[in-house]
Amino acid sequence: TKDLTEHPWAGADTALTLTARDEAGNEGTSPPFELRLPERPFGKPVARALIEQRRVLALDADAQARVLNALDALTIAPEKFNIESNVYLGLRSIYWQLARAKSDDQLRDVVTRMWDMAVNLEDGNMSDAEQALRAAQEALRQALERGATDEELKKLTDDLRAALDKFMQALAEQMRKNPEQLARPLDPNSRQL
Repeated sequence: TKDLTEHPWAGADTALTLTARDEAGNEGTSPPFELRLPERPFGKPVARALIEQRRVLALDADAQARVLNALDALTIAPEKFNIESNVYLGLRSIYWQLARAKSDDQLRDVVTRMWDMAVNLEDGNMSDAEQALRAAQEALRQALERGATDEELKKLTDDLRAALDKFMQALAEQMRKNPEQLARPLDPNSRQL
C-alpha cells in the first residue's frame, strides 16, 4: 500500500477512469467512477486549520497572501485559544518562512512544514512511533523478499515487535490524554486494530 493522505489533493472529489493497453496496442477504458480520495482526518482545530491552509497554498501559489493572513489570525490571541508556546512559535516560524518564500521550492518547503506541524499537533509522539513501526515493517518485508537468513529474520521480527509495542503505548497514551477521540467517528477508509 502507498499512503497518499499527505498529498494536497487528499479529500478531493475526483472521477477515476482506468485505461488498459495490451501488447497489440489495443486500449480499453472504464467508465468514470466518482470517488473521494482518502484523507487523514484531523480532530484538533489548529491542526485542521493548518491543513486547510496548507491545501490552499499547495494548490495555488498565488494564495500566499491569503495563507499569511490566516496564519497571522491563528496566532492573534494564543492565550484565548489555549495555544501552547511551542505551537505558537512553530506557527510564527512557518509564517515568516512563508513571508520570505520567493521560489516554488521554498513554497514546497513551507507546505511540508505545515503538514509536519499539523501531524505533530494531532499525534504528538505517536507519529514518531508510527514511522518507526512502518520502517520496521518495510525492513522485514524487504528481508523476506531477498531471502534473508533465519537469524536476520528473527532480529527484524524482534525489532518489529518492539516497534509495535512502542506504537501501542503511544496510542494508549494518546487515548488517555484525549478521551474525546473515542467519541469521534472513524474515518471510513481506515482500518481498525
